[in-house]
Amino acid sequence: MPQMASTQPLMDESVPPAARSACLAAVSNTTNNGDVQITEMIFSEANSQVTVGVGPTRAPWRCLVSNSGVVANVMSLTNEGSL
Repeated sequence: MPQMASTQPLMDESVPPAARSACLAAVSNTTNNGDVQITEMIFSEANSQVTVGVGPTRAPWRCLVSNSGVVANVMSLTNEGSL
């Protein structure tokens, strides 16, 4: 039987620090909340994806960012069902 996909968040350490910092700042500014923490990172040559938890409940936000630290998109993952 094949292994099921892991439910553990992926923390891809090859996502550059500039990209991580840019996402934390962008999500913090967008949500007007300084309580932010990276919960998942996925490296890509084009745009890496960083998931940031906000506030005490760590509400998930997705950030697409270039590896030089230019944020392309910030989106809440909690309201997807109401789109």
